[in-house]
Amino acid sequence: MLHRLSLAQRMTLTTGAVVLAVLASHAFIAERTTSAQVAAWEREQVAGVAHHIAEMVAAHPPDNVQQYIADTASGLQPFGIEVAYSRTGHVKDDRSVSVPLAGGLGFVTARGTKDLAGTLKARLRRSSVWLALILLVALLGTVPGAVYWGVTRPLRRVKKQLLQMARGPWRV
Repeated sequence: MLHRLSLAQRMTLTTGAVVLAVLASHAFIAERTTSAQVAAWEREQVAGVAHHIAEMVAAHPPDNVQQYIADTASGLQPFGIEVAYSRTGHVKDDRSVSVPLAGGLGFVTARGTKDLAGTLKARLRRSSVWLALILLVALLGTVPGAVYWGVTRPLRRVKKQLLQMARGPWRV
């Protein structure tokens, strides 16, 4: 099958395969590192909110801690943070953070409700696919042209001159 392909087609396939391999490995590494960093950043932000609420409760202890935290939490839901009062401090998953309240009043638990790392992964995949498609289309147009203008055309000129020399005088 490869012997039937022209030089330009073989070079296009080879170059395309190399470019796809490089893009795939880059996308994999970028997805892993950035999503881990985004998840850590998201957890840090949620922990910061929980600590802030705990400090607010410690600075001005309300009569009803549970109601105060619920009132504060209602304003944070649009930002993707779920805050609640907990007596035990147990968290549901690794995206949740528990901060103790001063005076043993319980715990503030906070959790990020938006999966920022998952959103980032999806966007990285989409952009990597588009980049690969654009590069393949560009390679399909440029590699055969480069092979024709850089290799095939000069060789045809030499072959034409050799045929002329075979037929006639050597001064060609």
